[in-house]
This record gives sequence, C-alpha cells and structure tokens, in this order.
Amino acid sequence: MKKNSFVEGALIATIGIFLSRAIGLFYVIPFYAMIGVQGGALYSYGYSIYSIFLSLSTTGIPFAISKIVGEQTALGHYHTKERLYKMARLIIIIVSLISFLTLILFAPSIASIILGDIEGGNTVADVAKIIRIIATALLVVPVLATTKGYLHGHSFMAVPAKSRVLEQIVRVFVILAGSYFAIYVFDLGITTAVGISVFGATAGALTAYLYVWSNIKKNKESLKVNEPLIEGEKLLVKNELFQKVMVYAIPFVIIDLVKSLTATIDTFTVVRTLTNLGYSAFVTENAFGVVATWGVKINMIIISLAMGITISLIPNLASSSALKDKKGISRKINQALQILIFTTIPMAVGLSFLAQPVWVAFYDYNEVAIEIFRIMVYSTITFSIFSILVDSLQTLNKTKIALSSLFFMFFFKAMLNIPFMILSDSLLNKGYYGSVFSSIFVQVLAIIFMLISINKLYKVSYTDTLNKLYKTLLAVTTMVFALYLLTIIFPIDAVLRLDAIIQIIVYSFVGALVYLYVSFKTSLIYEVLGDDRVKRYLKKIKIYKI
Repeated sequence: MKKNSFVEGALIATIGIFLSRAIGLFYVIPFYAMIGVQGGALYSYGYSIYSIFLSLSTTGIPFAISKIVGEQTALGHYHTKERLYKMARLIIIIVSLISFLTLILFAPSIASIILGDIEGGNTVADVAKIIRIIATALLVVPVLATTKGYLHGHSFMAVPAKSRVLEQIVRVFVILAGSYFAIYVFDLGITTAVGISVFGATAGALTAYLYVWSNIKKNKESLKVNEPLIEGEKLLVKNELFQKVMVYAIPFVIIDLVKSLTATIDTFTVVRTLTNLGYSAFVTENAFGVVATWGVKINMIIISLAMGITISLIPNLASSSALKDKKGISRKINQALQILIFTTIPMAVGLSFLAQPVWVAFYDYNEVAIEIFRIMVYSTITFSIFSILVDSLQTLNKTKIALSSLFFMFFFKAMLNIPFMILSDSLLNKGYYGSVFSSIFVQVLAIIFMLISINKLYKVSYTDTLNKLYKTLLAVTTMVFALYLLTIIFPIDAVLRLDAIIQIIVYSFVGALVYLYVSFKTSLIYEVLGDDRVKRYLKKIKIYKI
C-alpha cells in the first residue's frame, strides 16, 4: 500500500465513491423493471429500516477513528493508535450485534407499524422476512466502515476506494442475478427475489471486508501495527480508551443527526403547505418525491465528491492540528474548497442544463419533477461546501462552531421553509421551488459564518480560492454557451429513455471537452490539482500537449 497526499487521497476517495454511486444508481432501471411497484415498495420497506439502524451502528465511529489515527500517527504514538482502533472496533461490534438482534426479534412488530391497515399489497410476513434478511448486513457493514476509517487515518486511500467499488459490484450482481433467477428461472416469486436482493448488501460488504482485511494483514509494517509504547506516550487504561473514542465520535453523531433532522423539515411542510396554496395532490406529492427521494439520488453523484474530499481531509487536518501547523490547516482547507469549486459547479450546471433528459433516463417524463430538479441540483454546491466546512471544524476540535452552524441552519430552515414556498408561489407561481430556495439560502448563510470563523481562528486567506472561483465561472460560462449553440442543431426534447441517453452522452461529451479545454488554457486545472500531478496523468494517457 502507498500513502497518498491530501489531493491524491481526495481524488482517489472521490473516484471510488463516484463509481460506487454510479453503479448503485444505474442498476435501478433493470431491477425495478423486474420486481415492479409492489416489489419496489417491499425493497424500500426493508432498506428504510436498515438505513436507520445502520446510521445508529456506524455514525461517528469511522470518522472518529480516522481522526484519532491521523492525530496519533502525527505524534508518533503508534501503540496508542492501535489500542484506540481496537477499542473503536469492539464498540462497533457490540452496537452492531445489538442492532442485528433488535431487527431479528422485532421484525414482525416493525413490519406491522410500517404497513398499518393496508390491504391487497405486501403482507406483514413479507416485510418481516425482508427486514430479517437485510439485518445480516449490520454484522458486517459497520465493521467494514471502521476498518476503512482506520486506513483513511493512515492516508491509505486506494484500498478503501477499491473496496467500495468492489462492494457495490458484488451487491449489484447479487441484486440483478438473484432477481432474474428467482423470478424468471425458478419462479420463486417477488418476495424471494427481493429477499435475495437485500442480501446483496451483506454479500458485498463481506467481500469488501475480506479484501481490506487481507491488505491490512499484508502491510502491518507500513501501518506500524506492533510498535511498542515509547517515552512520552501515555499508557491509557480501558476506560480512558473508551472515553477518548466516544469523545471523538459523539460530535460526529450529533452532526449527522442534526443534518437528518434538517432534511425532515421538508417532510412535515412541503405537502401541507402546497396543498394549502391550492396545488393538486399530483403536484404536491411529485414535489415532495423529488425533494425527499428521487432528486436526492441523482444529486448524490455530485455530493459524493464532497464525501471523497472529506475522507482525505479529516486525517490530514487532524495531523496539522496535532502539530499546531496553522499554515498547513489553511492550505488544506483552501485546497478542499478549490477542488470542490472546480468539480461541483460544472457538474451542477451541466445537470441543470440536461435536467429533462437526465430525469427521463432515470425515471420518466414528468414536467413538474423536471422543473424542480433543474433548480434543486444547485443545492449540491452549497451543501457540499457546507459539509466540508462542518467536518473541518469538528476535526479541528471546534465543535461548538460546527454545531452552532448546524443548529443555525436547522432553525432558519424550519422558520423560512413555508414563507419561501408562499413567496415562490406569489412571485413565480411555482410554490414548489420554495423548499429548494430556502435550503440554498440557509446553507449560504451558514457557509459565510463558518468561513469567517475559520479566518479568525487560523488566519486563513481565501484570496487564492476566490481567484479559482472566477476562473471556474469563466470556464463554466463558456461551456454553457457552447451547449446553447449545440441546442440549435440538436434540441433537448427527449421524452423517451433511449433519446434521453443519447442526448446526455452527446451534451456531456461536448460540455466536458469545452470545460477542460478552457481549464487548461487558463491553467486552472494545474493550479487546482497540481502541475506535476496533471502532467503525470496526461503522460499516462499519452497526452503531452493540450
């Protein structure tokens, strides 16, 4: 295994997450064609419950162990690093086992609560069966997440990134192959097909864990697994180890919890407010579906960039913080922001431009949904920057500022969501834009607050980042102009999936080509990713001059 610099690590982690998300997104089309609406609902029932328990089992610990390992490695405390990792793994195993047993024992009760008095669809027994099958993933996925966090802390990004892609490939293979054989070959029915499909999460995680574990076993020397206690390194007792892990983990848990609570504001306000404004049930449910689920699935492709950067940023920032290196902190935060700006802005603008064919390709033609998604995709830019800054502050032990920003966003989102919908209805006759506008607005306010706080604490200058923003906007503007010219000879009017896919391929190719060309001509790509790194990659693909 090879250690990666911050930028290299961010790129590797981002590519891994991006490929994983892409694989996980595209399988939906054939899968839902096989299992239908009722099977899709059954699959969703199982996954929605599993997601809640997975969050309870994993939230905080992987990021915490990444931060701890980065910190202790920077200080040369390798013995303590290993003991803290083992304690974190033990905590995860216990919590995972409790979550697994809870789902196994209470699956029928949970299924009954989910279904209520519904008749003619999935039964309580069907849902309980699916919940019990997917519960097996709780025995593996949390341990896998913690092990990847351990490698992230050492700045080894390639193995976790490869394991993420491997996990998704195995999962999707089990889902598609299992569903096909269960339904079309052995005629076992939809419930069995869905049961096999949700087991894909367990199979994928187990395969990925074995891959990660084998690499750790082969690289014990690089990871300094068996180092003795050195002078100046305190021998912590078990209670102190436990407390240290939890002190690092709990803020990350609270951060994720508040993020989730903020997302639920739309659940309690969108449908009710739009109905009161006179919109039909079709429009209100469409709007909520896009904002809460279907638009989010596509947006996760862009948000995955922020996740990749965060994975690399946390151990690097923890290392600089432990060494009290303010210049290093400033450089890494600016690098993270610049990579985000360089990647998320063109992707968001491109997705917005191609909103119709993208929506048709993944779902179907739906005018209201397309209108909302066209605007909603821009929230990926503000959300990504917001997430990076919150996690940076937490990593730097500025928990109060991070939590203040989150609660600030939650409070103003709750206060402004309904007024923004009323205002959007009054000014634009499109009240369903309101929840999207309110999200972007409160995220921008929180971003400004955090940037100012970081500047005061670490004397971070954003002048260079603003210069990169200007160049990025220039490249994006040129890209959009080229795409508008393309519409003259090749209009965007897809209502069928095949036409939509063709339009996406053509426009994405032209857009990417123009954006990269301008980025090279203005030296933007060299400034963001590093001159030597870009030239090295160009040589690998036999391109020497652009």
